[in-house]
Amino acid sequence: MRSCLRNVIKLECSGQSLTYPSYSLNCDDEFNIIENKIKEVIGLIDQFNDDIKSSLYRKITSKIAHIVERVDRAHPTEDTKLEERSQLSSKALTLLPKLKTCVRTLHNQELSILDASLLNIRVDSDDDLSFDGSDEENEGAIGNSTPKPAGVTK
Repeated sequence: MRSCLRNVIKLECSGQSLTYPSYSLNCDDEFNIIENKIKEVIGLIDQFNDDIKSSLYRKITSKIAHIVERVDRAHPTEDTKLEERSQLSSKALTLLPKLKTCVRTLHNQELSILDASLLNIRVDSDDDLSFDGSDEENEGAIGNSTPKPAGVTK
């Protein structure tokens, strides 16, 4: 372990440990790519019909995060490009609430279908509703015993 660390420390001291490449981004190209990515994600959101636990939901949220980060990395110098960047940023930031609204409406539709199916359930006989303790199967059930009085202390 020490030999590995010794080599790493030598690299750090020499100044050659990590060199990151410098990227020169063209704002026009970058903004066109971001706009296409936003359209792609909007199409995925419109077709979305799963729940939060699905892999498609995670894929869409990951794409949204990448779009937001890509907008943040673009640093235009012109005022017109700054306005375009802010518009793209606002579009990108509205994607996640749109996805969550879609999930919420799907969930509400499922609940309304469940409510409708529960309304169709009927009890055919009144014998099933007897909970007065007179049936043998209800003897000793919770709620059928008489409560004990609580002691009062001074």
